[in-house]
Amino acid sequence: MGENQLWGPIPASLSNASRLEYLGLSVNNISGGVPFDLGRKIKNLFHLNLGVNNLGFGDAGDLSFIDSLTNCSKLRILGLDENRFGGVLPTTIVNLSSHLNGLAAGRNQLVGSIPAGISNLINLDDLELEENLFSGVIPFEIGKLRNLQLVTFGKNKLSGPIPESIGNSTRIFRLDLGGNNFNGTIPSSIENILGLQTLDLSHNFLTGPIPRTIGLFSTLTFMYLAHNAFIGVLPLEIGKLINLQVLDVSENKLSGHIPSTLGNCLKLEGLFLDVNTFQGSIPPSFSSLRGIQSLDLSHNNLSGQIPEDLAALVFLKNLNLSFNNLAGEVPLQGVFGNLKYGIGRRTCTKGDIYSYGILLLEMLIGKRPTDQLFTSRQSLHEFCKVALPDRVMDIVDPRMLLEEPTEGENDAQNERNAKIRECLVSIVRIGIACSAESLGERMNIKEVIKGLMKIKEVFLGVGIHGRRKLRMRLTSEGTSRE
Repeated sequence: MGENQLWGPIPASLSNASRLEYLGLSVNNISGGVPFDLGRKIKNLFHLNLGVNNLGFGDAGDLSFIDSLTNCSKLRILGLDENRFGGVLPTTIVNLSSHLNGLAAGRNQLVGSIPAGISNLINLDDLELEENLFSGVIPFEIGKLRNLQLVTFGKNKLSGPIPESIGNSTRIFRLDLGGNNFNGTIPSSIENILGLQTLDLSHNFLTGPIPRTIGLFSTLTFMYLAHNAFIGVLPLEIGKLINLQVLDVSENKLSGHIPSTLGNCLKLEGLFLDVNTFQGSIPPSFSSLRGIQSLDLSHNNLSGQIPEDLAALVFLKNLNLSFNNLAGEVPLQGVFGNLKYGIGRRTCTKGDIYSYGILLLEMLIGKRPTDQLFTSRQSLHEFCKVALPDRVMDIVDPRMLLEEPTEGENDAQNERNAKIRECLVSIVRIGIACSAESLGERMNIKEVIKGLMKIKEVFLGVGIHGRRKLRMRLTSEGTSRE
């Protein structure tokens, strides 16, 4: 009966359904308390999923019904997640069926500690307790759960060190401990969990270096270590994580050079190294990260030039290089034509002019700098430049030229069309001049304003009765683009 629109309380009479084996009520709008004797007569129940409802009152006795579930000797799945359950996990939870595979109680209002006796549930492979108010330490006994695969304790108030015994659960593929108050170092035993795919230790108080053994996790896809106090270098072995899609080590105390081996992580989509003390240059090997979408190197001590080959990263949407010591010119090809100037410590007015020029050209032709039409060899700037002056009418977005029926002589109409063409050519020239590669060759703002005023005078001279009227779509919605 899951994923329906059921509402109201669970009837107490349900506990009399002695032959019931499977009860799925998840994703409804069921409210109130769970009958305290729910499992008293349903001894053959093996699946109970009450997740994603409005059960519970946030009170201490909300989970008292778990006592009755100890009679369900075949119970394998217990889903309590995303409700309003409060109080502590009852001590009787450790007496549930030894066949229990999955225990999901995340996203509730549970408090207290994680009971050490949970290690009695030796067949658990799924233990989800995230987004509650649990406090205390992770019990050392958790290492007895050798079949664990999914462990989510994130966003609680857990503290103390991460127990070394966690490495005994070698089958874990997702370990989420982020958003707690853990301290100490990353336990060395974690290197035993070779099938790890997601590791989230972010937003804690962890210290020490990132271990070189991190390179052993060849299946690792997501690694979140942000907002801790890790020190030392980012190990070269990070380049062995060939399946890595997201790496976030931001807001730590990492130093040294950014390892060039990151260029081997060809599946990277998000790389966040910001707010550390990395030094040296941006590795040229980053140009190999063809699928990268977000790259944040801000708030470090990086120097040197921005590698020109980064312009070939056509999927890059978010780039932040601000608050470093970078020098030289910004690459203007490819994706850089679409990026804002968050490059150095100071605002660059020439950068603003460049952005304005690109925007002007975008509006005229109705295409973004990242359009497939443009490559590292022919940018939006070059595309428009080669059209000057004879082919400007060929590249202008036809939606900007509206046909309006009128009466008049052909000679007069031809004169008006010629003036419109003159305006378009002048606008393209300004866009090209603003987006020149060299900072020194770009127009200053006074020249831009003067040029646009002249164009306005010519345009208004065309009159409102012309057969073709240029309409600049500078609405709040912006230009329609392909």
